[in-house]
Amino acid sequence: MQNFWLNKQNQIQEILDNFDFNKVQSVMQHLNWKWSMGPNNYAIPTIENLVDMATQLLKDAEAASDDPFIVGCGGFEAEKSGGDLNLKFVIEG
Repeated sequence: MQNFWLNKQNQIQEILDNFDFNKVQSVMQHLNWKWSMGPNNYAIPTIENLVDMATQLLKDAEAASDDPFIVGCGGFEAEKSGGDLNLKFVIEG
């Protein structure tokens, strides 16, 4: 069981390592897309904020009992399908 957990942690880390968070932040700046950072505090997220949100969503998707499963927040979508994880930044208009 520990190898399965390590493989999932490795998969999450690989996704995070290869995701272009700088591009996401650039798009958010261009669109003036802000997140709530607390009461009456809205700001374009930092790279650290983006990575934290993506990490949490990937962990939530991995832990879900349903497969396929999609969870999203702040423009990110984390998906589990066939046991594999995927992360996207989605803009719809």
